[in-house]
Amino acid sequence: MKTTNYQHLNRLTSFLFMLVMTVLTCFSQNNYDFVVDGLAYKKHADGKTVGVTTLSVNSGYGQSVYPNLLEANIPETVTYDDVEYTITAVENYAFSGMMSSSYPPLKEVVIPGTVISIGKWAFSNLLYLKSVTLGENVEQIGDGAFCECNSLESIVLPDKLSDLGGFMFQSCSNLKSVTIGKNVQSIGSNAFIGCSKLENIYCHIMSPAATTIYTDIFYSGPDFSTCTLHVPSGTKELYLACEPWSQFEIIVDDLEPDFDFQPWIHLPLHIGLYVGNTHQLTAFTNPVDMVVSWSSSDESVVTVDNNGLVTAIAPGNAIITVAESTTGVASATCEVTVKEVDNTIDDVNGDGVVDIRDVNHVINTMLGK
Repeated sequence: MKTTNYQHLNRLTSFLFMLVMTVLTCFSQNNYDFVVDGLAYKKHADGKTVGVTTLSVNSGYGQSVYPNLLEANIPETVTYDDVEYTITAVENYAFSGMMSSSYPPLKEVVIPGTVISIGKWAFSNLLYLKSVTLGENVEQIGDGAFCECNSLESIVLPDKLSDLGGFMFQSCSNLKSVTIGKNVQSIGSNAFIGCSKLENIYCHIMSPAATTIYTDIFYSGPDFSTCTLHVPSGTKELYLACEPWSQFEIIVDDLEPDFDFQPWIHLPLHIGLYVGNTHQLTAFTNPVDMVVSWSSSDESVVTVDNNGLVTAIAPGNAIITVAESTTGVASATCEVTVKEVDNTIDDVNGDGVVDIRDVNHVINTMLGK
């Protein structure tokens, strides 16, 4: 349940970040080398590439000024003074805050395949931006890139994208659908904060536990009981095993798995057992039909059979390893801590009497419950 305190914090966070953005943007006034067909460009050090950048800044709120710009169809190349440049970036703050009543609002953005990076706050505070098409070669998107884009309803993040910045979709209050590519390695803090209308998230990440993700990326965001998380076939249990994905009550593994992805095996990092207890470990693998072998670092403490069934032998610690049988190209480990069962019957519930409820507690402990 979202509380009033969360709402106030969300508003305060939005205000502070927009204030920082405004101050920083003011330093980038007229930070361009040339203008062609209404778009401003900044030359890169290599002399061959450029980035689309801020044309100019109004006083007072730090708004980019692109007169008469309703659609930003960024080309792959641009020619200036008889020199052709390849457009490889959208720079920090390039289109941020274009909501002045003096100019038409930006409604559509198309990023070409030559663009590799999109800078911080590049499209932030575009209240009327409804359509964003990202080129297939975008690898990085900076903090707050689409913050406060209140009209944006869906976006597809390309497969080559590896890093999603923090606060990237902050307060995109009408965002309903997001597609996350298979090669994402990190998602920054509060990436989807305030995205309360999210209905579907299509996440193609094959190994969520190997991805660096802040647990607060959905803070004050989607309703976890109604928003559907779509994941690759065979990976549902992996998502259920780690945050923040485990918060979703509806997880459907209906996406095509990427079996060209680097082979991997996933196990829980640690389990605890009492002497005499058993525990079935399940190895989640890519590919799903990988043949694996199991071993224990100390069979005097725990043993493991060919199917991953662990048996606690004596107090101590041991490492269970599962590996691809043929080449060992993939492996995973789980630390097992074994303790001796305490058979002493105590007054567990503190009612002054040792009774059947206390006996049940001891029995459940011995059974590992």
